[in-house]
Amino acid sequence: MKVSVKRGLALVLASLALAAQAETLDHLKDLWRAKKYEQVIPLLLAFREQPGGRTWPVDYMIGTSECRVAGRENNGAAVLTYLLSNYRLPDTARSATEHEIEFCRQSGSASHEEPPFFYVPVSGQVASGPMVAGKGGYEVPLTKVTTSKALAIPVPVAELKKRVFPLDQGAAALQSAQKRFPVAGDAAVMNGFVLLCGHYCAVQPKDVGECLVKYEAPLRSEFDIAMPAELVTVYLARDPREVVEDASRLHGINLPLGTVAYSVYEDLSLVGIAGYGSCGSLAHELVHLAIRQNFGDSPAWMEEGLASEVAVASPVNKSFRFGTSWRDDMLRKYWSLRPTVAQLLKMNWTNYAANDMSAVNQVAAVHAMAATFVRYLDAKKKLVPVYFAMRDGRFSPASAKIRSDEEILQQQLGMKVEQIDADFVKWFKASAGGEEPAPVRSGVPQSGNEPAYPMNTVSPNAPGETTPNAPGSATQNVPNAARPPLNQQGPNAPPHPPQERN
Repeated sequence: MKVSVKRGLALVLASLALAAQAETLDHLKDLWRAKKYEQVIPLLLAFREQPGGRTWPVDYMIGTSECRVAGRENNGAAVLTYLLSNYRLPDTARSATEHEIEFCRQSGSASHEEPPFFYVPVSGQVASGPMVAGKGGYEVPLTKVTTSKALAIPVPVAELKKRVFPLDQGAAALQSAQKRFPVAGDAAVMNGFVLLCGHYCAVQPKDVGECLVKYEAPLRSEFDIAMPAELVTVYLARDPREVVEDASRLHGINLPLGTVAYSVYEDLSLVGIAGYGSCGSLAHELVHLAIRQNFGDSPAWMEEGLASEVAVASPVNKSFRFGTSWRDDMLRKYWSLRPTVAQLLKMNWTNYAANDMSAVNQVAAVHAMAATFVRYLDAKKKLVPVYFAMRDGRFSPASAKIRSDEEILQQQLGMKVEQIDADFVKWFKASAGGEEPAPVRSGVPQSGNEPAYPMNTVSPNAPGETTPNAPGSATQNVPNAARPPLNQQGPNAPPHPPQERN
């Protein structure tokens, strides 16, 4: 494996820490189930600060525990309100959280009922409708449109975790992956990745590994986004149809035809398509996987916008070079539907998925606005400071202090949000040569790192299980085409309905 000694040692130590963390989390779940709320709250708060600790299941346990401790009801309601706005939640979890907020405000610690408890095999979701996803609002011919309700992934978490190997066990990880991928062709173990392909390798795994590793330094250097502490397994498909087949074989997921890439956090895997020298769709997925190490509650506009821009950026040394792409075309096309900056900041993950045809264009505009606004911040040399202010200054569950995205953005840019929006419009017009935003030809990518035909995606940064297992990532979708697309991202599956209260 071509992993530096320094990084290898750091990640092995981190791997051992994560193993201990998983045991601690099981203990915390036991305390929570036993209703030892005062005892578990400080432990949960400490756990939240560890790598991978910012998940909605953890915040759910913090909030519901505080709701049942006299004098901390307001804190509990604040934590749960934050949870609703800043995580991708399945419908059942959203409903349960809303119920808990109402319970917290009305009766506080007077009730001895246990909070709703979900048992899910794995985190994530497949969003309804293949029209829009993590990558940001592609188009698709109506004849290609299908809908898919959120589906649970039947592979148990315990089984998925057996697929995760330390960095120094590349041979064992590859052998394990090949048992699940019996028709695997060429393979490579390098740079922290295990890469293999199925019937036929459209691109050599080694080339994909060399492409993906280029994103590691700039992600870490600019955004403190570190790669997972264990090996990441990359299953390469040659076309969208094979991605769908692989999803069924590997994870039991039924994806809409045309999915180009998806990722699952529990087994640290990416499944998707790449091209020679172009792996943007897998890099997009890698952002969603890696950001969960220390920013699992990232706002939708920031995470999706950043992952989308990284997918079309050029990684240069320790930074990214962002530029215009098909996203600009898409925003101009749906300019009348674009959210203002103030509206964008208040949107949550549900705004990034279309549930029916009437919402497709609106969601496409949301994706395009998020991505382009991230590029605007970069052009103003404010992307990095805004990113860290969002990560480190939005919310403290210990004190339940919440700063809005709008407040943080205004402070960082020195303008009111209305002025920021006006400045964005001015900047966007200038980037288009001074032209007024207007409909343009259908979203044809301008970046060599993006698919060369219109596509669609599903949403990202999927939910986790409420009884904390690790959270998941997302899937994205595109129709079949003559050439294999390069960049895409996707979701995972939501939890089962809550069981009856004890």
